[in-house]
Amino acid sequence: MSRFRECLKEVLHHEGGWANNPKDPGGATNKGVTIGTFRQFYPGATVSDLRNITDIQLERIYKEGYWNPVDGDGLGPGVDLAVFDLAVNSGVGKAKSMFKQVMHLHRKDDAELIRQLCDNRLAFLKRLRHWDTFGRGWSRRVARIRAESLKALGSPYSDGKTVKVPSPSPKAKTLWVVLLELLWRIFVR
Repeated sequence: MSRFRECLKEVLHHEGGWANNPKDPGGATNKGVTIGTFRQFYPGATVSDLRNITDIQLERIYKEGYWNPVDGDGLGPGVDLAVFDLAVNSGVGKAKSMFKQVMHLHRKDDAELIRQLCDNRLAFLKRLRHWDTFGRGWSRRVARIRAESLKALGSPYSDGKTVKVPSPSPKAKTLWVVLLELLWRIFVR
C-alpha cells in the first residue's frame, strides 16, 4: 500500500501556498513547486499557470519528481516521509546522498535512521547561506517531519499507533541483506 498521498499531505503542510520571495533562490513558488520545476513538467508554463496549479498537476510533479526517484514505496512507513520531505526540500540528489550515509541502519533500527537522517539534514541546512532567512522555518519543519516519521514507524497507517517490528529470523536476515543491497544500488547510481 503506497503512502504517497499521506506523505504528500504532510509535505504540503510545510510548503504553503503562493510565494515569490526575492531571497528564495527558487523564485516564484506555489505549494512548494518552483516555476523551474513546473516548467520541467509543463514546458512553456507561465507564472500565472503556476499560480493556478491543479491538484492533478501537483500530484504528478511530487510523485514523478520526488517520490518515485527516492523509491518512496520501497522505504517503509516513517522512513518514506523523512526521505521524501528531504528530497522535496533539498533535492533528490541530496536526499539520496544523505540516505546513503545512514542506510546501514535501515530495517535494523529505523527509528535511529530517522533521527540520524533528520540530524544530518538540519546540520546541512544550517550551513546554507539562506539559513538566516529560512532557518527558523526549516528547523520547525525538520522537527515535525522527525516526529511524524517516528509516529508512522512500524505501521502502514498513521493512526498514531506504533506497531513494533519483530526482529527477523536468521534465515530472514539474508532477505534483508538482499533488500539493503538492492536499495544501495538504487541510491548509488
